[in-house]
Amino acid sequence: MRITLVRKLTLYFFVGVGIALAIALIGYHGMNSMAAKIHLIAERNWPSADAILRTEIALFEQNNAITRLLGGDIEGGRRISEEARVKVSNGMKRLEEDGVIFKDNILEIRRMQEKIDKVVNTIFADYKKGSTKPELILKSAAKQELDAVLDSVTSYSQQL
Repeated sequence: MRITLVRKLTLYFFVGVGIALAIALIGYHGMNSMAAKIHLIAERNWPSADAILRTEIALFEQNNAITRLLGGDIEGGRRISEEARVKVSNGMKRLEEDGVIFKDNILEIRRMQEKIDKVVNTIFADYKKGSTKPELILKSAAKQELDAVLDSVTSYSQQL
């Protein structure tokens, strides 16, 4: 039996359509699989990443409290400091609830928060006593320690 040119072209056409259909189905399955994985990551990990970022921002707001203090607004500085502490506490609760971050990491962030709170309280107490002038606060050991802890917060949150 002889295969005519029309039959050969028809056969090649259907083979080409079959290959294209197989590629489309494999691509569709791959995209659905990837979308499901992205959705899982977004559901599970994004809230934790958001909580880490918000906690880091709240820890840095302690620096804004010092800036307010240096401007002479001790009550505004205290308010910012307290709001930052509440935000950090809420972030820690959220991280604990999500369970994505190891407890050791949460404890390390809490340790950093306690150190920052201690240093900020020292700066506020020295300022209130009048023993430290605003221009000397920037050069004080407490401010240097605060800057060092905030630098470690940045590197630690990037690791997380």
